[in-house]
Amino acid sequence: MKWIDTHKSGQAGFALIELIVCILIFSIGILAVARLGVEATRGDTMAGMLSEGAIEVQNRIELMLSRPYDDGMLDDSNSDGTAGLDKEGAEADHTRTIADGSHVVSWNVADMTDPATGDPLNFKRIRVIVESTSPGGAKKTTYDYIKGRLTENT
Repeated sequence: MKWIDTHKSGQAGFALIELIVCILIFSIGILAVARLGVEATRGDTMAGMLSEGAIEVQNRIELMLSRPYDDGMLDDSNSDGTAGLDKEGAEADHTRTIADGSHVVSWNVADMTDPATGDPLNFKRIRVIVESTSPGGAKKTTYDYIKGRLTENT
């Protein structure tokens, strides 16, 4: 009896090792997609927290700018002038912590003076610093504003 070879001289089908390699590559791709989803969620959380901080700053600034020029909220409480504009937390002129503790809003006030004469001007420089804590790390954002004293011309 003579055997007839029906197979071609090359391989037919997949070998077990090829299947394992294919599953391994597919698994790595699935893990990468899962990691991407986690990172996207973390980014969304961070963006939401930064938006909350921006809204808090906007509310705080609108409140300060609506107050009279000599209001206590607009005092340079530690009398350090422009040198103290970058102070944060307890060192700042004023500080407020958001209820959930995710943001600390500090603001510093400096009465502006004429650089040539040192005479006071009718403007205050306000720097608001927002410190946001999040799983991705702390972020700090700074906003500068000028508040002018309204005077009547007679």
